[in-house]
Amino acid sequence: MTKTRRIFHHACWFALLGPHLGVPVTFAGELLTNHRTAENLLLQIVLNFPFFMAVTWFLGGVSALLTGIATACLPPQIYQHAWHRSLACGAMGSVIATLYGLIYSGSIDSVIFWMATGPGLLAGLIMGRFVPYLPGRGEKKYVRPALVKIPTGNAQPEMKE
Repeated sequence: MTKTRRIFHHACWFALLGPHLGVPVTFAGELLTNHRTAENLLLQIVLNFPFFMAVTWFLGGVSALLTGIATACLPPQIYQHAWHRSLACGAMGSVIATLYGLIYSGSIDSVIFWMATGPGLLAGLIMGRFVPYLPGRGEKKYVRPALVKIPTGNAQPEMKE
């Protein structure tokens, strides 16, 4: 896979799946910071699910996209080893998500740590491990299957009425 194709592949998959992989950490951070019950928080998420997913993607999409691009540009010594790549992606994801959260909010707060760093770390760890194996790498060439011949010796010709 060429470097450009790998950058495009990783950026697309990170931006598509990355923001939503950090949702469990966001859920735990929301429980810890706002002292809500889990049932109340789940009810609020279910009632506002489309808005919740849109906000999750909007806030995490840019940092996930940048993490995907940075992952594709890792040196071969790190990229070839799954655990090294996963740890590097987790570190990059947490740093990029925290910086994006600080730029977006404009203040340093403990909520930024829970709502940006944690999900960025989890999403980076998961995506760094599995992104090279996701479809769209372009390594397989399409082979046209052989045509199957159907025996027509016993078939009756169609009669028009």
